[in-house]
Amino acid sequence: MKKKLVIILFTIVVTSAFSQKRKRLNINTIKHTTDSIVQENKKIREEFHAISKKINEISKNNFDLNKFNNSLEKDLLYFKSKEDFYKTALSEQTKFYILTVTILLFLIGFISWKGIMFEIK
Repeated sequence: MKKKLVIILFTIVVTSAFSQKRKRLNINTIKHTTDSIVQENKKIREEFHAISKKINEISKNNFDLNKFNNSLEKDLLYFKSKEDFYKTALSEQTKFYILTVTILLFLIGFISWKGIMFEIK
């Protein structure tokens, strides 16, 4: 920022010196130059403060989003564990029903076969 001010000051001084075609600079010209530099410096500081405020707002929003993201991750973990529990429970229940139906079909088939054998004899 200081480099910009020095460059601006130098260019203003050089252009004013050549535009007036004088070997010596006027005090009014120097005063005008310094006033314009001070005004430019004020503008730059105001822009800096505005940008700084925006950065602070963005960082606050980022913090809030991270907090919300963490809570969503906790909820997701809860629902995944719940889903895993129900998958396991359903799998166990399915195995039990398959075993029960298989035993019932075997008994019905065995009783029918014995009935047919009894009728034949």
